[in-house]
Amino acid sequence: MSSNLGQAVSGGVSKALGKEVEERTKGLREQVDRALKGRTDKLSGLLGEGAKGPLAKLGAGDARVQELQQSLQKSLGVPGLPGLKGLFR
Repeated sequence: MSSNLGQAVSGGVSKALGKEVEERTKGLREQVDRALKGRTDKLSGLLGEGAKGPLAKLGAGDARVQELQQSLQKSLGVPGLPGLKGLFR
């Protein structure tokens, strides 16, 4: 007499363990995602605050370039000089 009871039990245990591993993996993935999101949000906030000063300086630099361009146009008497911004790319 032969039986496949061992195979059936083995298959059932394997299936149950696979489901358990899948659920735990999903839970861990969610925990890691939440932890990373909290840290990346904090880092983004810090970077945003730190960038305000340099970005303001760049904006002031753009205004200064426009002033110089207008001054050159007036002093040279040549209307429509090409944009100086394009020279510095």
